[in-house]
Amino acid sequence: MSPHPENPGTTAPSNDAVILNRLKALEGLPPFPAVASRILTECQKPAPEVDTIITLIECDAALGGRVLQLVNSPLYAASRQVTSIGHAVVMLGFKCVAQMAAAISAGQVFAGGSPDYERYRRQTFEQSLACATIAKGLSRYVDDVSADEAFLAGVMHDVGKLVMLKVVPEAYCVLLEEHKDGMTSICEVDQFGIDHSEVGNRCGAKWGLPAEINTAINNHHRDFEQTDDGLSKVVIAANYLARQQGIGAGPELATDTNKAIEEAIPEVQDSSLHETFREQYSAINEICSV
Repeated sequence: MSPHPENPGTTAPSNDAVILNRLKALEGLPPFPAVASRILTECQKPAPEVDTIITLIECDAALGGRVLQLVNSPLYAASRQVTSIGHAVVMLGFKCVAQMAAAISAGQVFAGGSPDYERYRRQTFEQSLACATIAKGLSRYVDDVSADEAFLAGVMHDVGKLVMLKVVPEAYCVLLEEHKDGMTSICEVDQFGIDHSEVGNRCGAKWGLPAEINTAINNHHRDFEQTDDGLSKVVIAANYLARQQGIGAGPELATDTNKAIEEAIPEVQDSSLHETFREQYSAINEICSV
């Protein structure tokens, strides 16, 4: 390694070290949308102001419209048409509506950037929406897991891939092409010194996402049976089922049977539930697509 040109007494960092430092520092990371950030902050207060959350959503016309679309979608199966954010909060609860708003806003982070890599960003977001849809449905079968947190964790679980696409787009696209099964973690560590799960965890912390969401992001590629955290288990199981059933993903993402998941959550084998998830994902993707 050669001396640093501006200081002959120091050694220039290697290219690998520069990349690792940039990934750890999350350089180039866009801010989380301001309204969503304020909503999440309000939700984490000991006594959240529900009226403040409603006002924040209502003041962003585009966000409010999408929230109402989502409330009236098959994912929530409202018995009658919901026509206002206040009505949605009464029916579903303020935390549910707040998590929905944050999840929808996350899509803005996946939009934009170089058109050369648009396919990869869109693919990542569609897979994340599928995981979110299924995670919400599976949450009922795992103790002490909120359906709304499961949805947000599913949306955010692969955000580390987005960061890598921004920091090292050309090299990361090559890696994604070489590993179309989506199992990229080992190669990410070999090539960049860090994997997308850890990058995503750092990203969530920087954005101020709840700690339990960041834990699930960090754990989503761990073995199901070696994970004690309930929310992480739901995201792992949802990711598995999305791949197995090709929901939000191509056939190249199909995966072998995971007996540990199927024994712990036998509902993942229910074909009627698979069809429900397909219908829900289709509706959610239409609403939240970027």
